[in-house]
Amino acid sequence: MSNSSGKKARRAVQVGSRWAGGWIIILLLVGMGFVIVQCTPLSHEAEQVPNRPVTRTFDVNEEMLRKAVERVFAKKNYQLDPERTTAHHLQSRWLEEGSYRTMIIADLRSIKRSQSEVTLRVLLEKKGTWSEIWVPMDEIGIDVYDLLMDEVSMESYRVLYDGG
Repeated sequence: MSNSSGKKARRAVQVGSRWAGGWIIILLLVGMGFVIVQCTPLSHEAEQVPNRPVTRTFDVNEEMLRKAVERVFAKKNYQLDPERTTAHHLQSRWLEEGSYRTMIIADLRSIKRSQSEVTLRVLLEKKGTWSEIWVPMDEIGIDVYDLLMDEVSMESYRVLYDGG
């Protein structure tokens, strides 16, 4: 009797140790998966950088550059604020999307007869979770300005093609 109970005890220890090893492997795999997810940048979480104005020079005169910037504003559904817009300063109204709102400001400057520069600023604000107060955000997606400037560049070529 003691011999059979000893075998049962050893078998129980073997089965228990097999299960313990299996649980350890499962926990390690889950832990590794968690670490990989936390360390991998997801596509919807762009890297954030300090929000600073960006200036770029274009090989078109200031009037054509203004038309290009106005077209980009229109494509992005930004309406120009006529009270704050001048010949060299374009400012949109706030565009609200959920708990965020944005405004684009473009300052134009002629460098030469056929060369101008634009300085773009994107103002981004977020509404507080439990309040109605808009809070300015100091960081913006790393590619926001590059995408905007690329669109201005493309539109400047279209304006040239259209004849001004």
